[in-house]
Amino acid sequence: MEQAGSAAICPGGGSTTPVYATWWEMFPSNSIQFIGTTVKPGDKISASVARSGTRYTLEVTDSTTPGNNFSATQTGSPTTCKNASAEWIAEAPSTSSGQVPLAKFGTWTPTNATVKAGSTAGTIKIFPDDEITMEDASHKVLAQPGPLNTTGNQFKVTWKAST
Repeated sequence: MEQAGSAAICPGGGSTTPVYATWWEMFPSNSIQFIGTTVKPGDKISASVARSGTRYTLEVTDSTTPGNNFSATQTGSPTTCKNASAEWIAEAPSTSSGQVPLAKFGTWTPTNATVKAGSTAGTIKIFPDDEITMEDASHKVLAQPGPLNTTGNQFKVTWKAST
């Protein structure tokens, strides 16, 4: 799994001040690498993962606060990197102790979402897509995705609960 993006993390210990950052990860070979820590709510952020052979270039651009930008190139193992999906995810982060509460993010709207797989390129709607609702172990909805727009390159995910 090759991924890059932004995070809003609510640390434990009674702190109510969220921490925002840009990050990348090549799973299972490394843990999350936090890069920019001056992200602010409302920043305009784009992310991409591009593959050439077994090399992956992970990029995040924060057009509002450029100090959070990065590009990282890593080599993936053909046995662990299946190159089988592209995903846009709002998820609760986890630590070595398990999943942490989902930050109250309101609504997240990925836009201009495109995929290129082999010689086929386009928006999400030209590929098979699965809409996944985030639930806790008791099936309480934590985040709810909405439908694709008519162009097929945008949808909304709405926060429902932290835990």
